[in-house]
Amino acid sequence: MPYAQIQDLEMYYEKMGIGEPVIFLHSHYSRGILAFASQLLDFQQKYTCFLPDHRGHGRTKCDSLEWSTPQLAEDIIDFLKKLHIPKAHLVGYSCGGD
Repeated sequence: MPYAQIQDLEMYYEKMGIGEPVIFLHSHYSRGILAFASQLLDFQQKYTCFLPDHRGHGRTKCDSLEWSTPQLAEDIIDFLKKLHIPKAHLVGYSCGGD
């Protein structure tokens, strides 16, 4: 199970496929891999798909549930830096599309 150490938390993520990176950003109270399950078969044939669980969601635990949309955005920026991903396509909905 891959985790990336992002500031004060270990962010859980799934990775599959090959090609340009795509980051899938799920909604509140969801998990990346479950939220996009029906799209992954197609996407992973042409892209490297990253499905992180946001702070306080899925397998990404955090001490405080007081988080904000800007904080989630910072987490994803740090996630990209940690995995040495200079640019990526983003797919999101609900809070993942804010």
